[in-house]
Amino acid sequence: MSKKQLGSIMLLFCIAAILVAGGWPADAGDLAPPPGPVTPTMRTMQELYDNLQSLQAGVANARTAVQSLPGSGTATHVIDQPGSYFLAGNITGESGKHGIQINAQNVTLDLNGFALVGVPGSLDGIHIPGGSGLNINISNGTIRNWSGDGVDAGTGDSSPQAIFLEGLRAVQNAGDGLATGSEVVVIGCRAALNMGGGIAVEGGSIVRDCVCRDNGGDGILATNDCWVAGNYVDDHCGSSGIRVIAGNTYVSNNVIGDVTTGIKVDSPDNLIIQNRVNNSNCGSHVPYDIVSGNAVGQVIDFTSGGQLGHGITSEMNLSF
Repeated sequence: MSKKQLGSIMLLFCIAAILVAGGWPADAGDLAPPPGPVTPTMRTMQELYDNLQSLQAGVANARTAVQSLPGSGTATHVIDQPGSYFLAGNITGESGKHGIQINAQNVTLDLNGFALVGVPGSLDGIHIPGGSGLNINISNGTIRNWSGDGVDAGTGDSSPQAIFLEGLRAVQNAGDGLATGSEVVVIGCRAALNMGGGIAVEGGSIVRDCVCRDNGGDGILATNDCWVAGNYVDDHCGSSGIRVIAGNTYVSNNVIGDVTTGIKVDSPDNLIIQNRVNNSNCGSHVPYDIVSGNAVGQVIDFTSGGQLGHGITSEMNLSF
């Protein structure tokens, strides 16, 4: 036997002796199981489910049900603190009161698919007094049958409102469907069968991807510095489909049908392009009524057999 073989045998002998004596460090710990029955060391599916339910409950508890809020002499429920609120069911109004009044800033209100339903003599469905509406988000529900506006969000207030209205349906209200102050975004909403106008916004606002049908007043009314785009308006031979009453507003890519005047612009310095008008069901109609001093692209009138020919350019010599 060589010295090399003898050295290998002695090394193996030493390793075996250490293992038998239990002196070799093991990262995995003691391999011998503890006395008693074997029990699981991981969480069960039920424990995981319970933890998930607790987490979801915590998220839900971070929001407040509007029905839990007290009212006032002018509103059935009043939001007077910042936070996230939701409807836990439909709310029926009261005569002489708004449905929900928001007096706080930094508020999110999720109607959660439910409805605010007015009664005779009620006021606005949702009312935001002027000066209160900074950073307010209202979405996902119906406001109907109110004796005032469906939503009155700071109308007449020229200060920045920063209000976001999305996915609302304002139906059969005695005033406007959605009426707002300045710097408001209205996206994906529907205003129908209101005795006033459909949607009315003030300076610096956006109205996009909305539907206004069969309202008594103008389908969409905008003042200065607004953007009105991608909307469908059909007011059953009512007033104007889209009306602009101040300057620096951009009206584009809207489809307008069955109104007395397709697009009415009362003030100069606006841009009106790529809009379509179809008034075939109205006995007397005007595709557009636009004062001079505006930049106007082609207004396509499909009333008479799909004819074009209503393209106009302004005195500013701009064409689109």
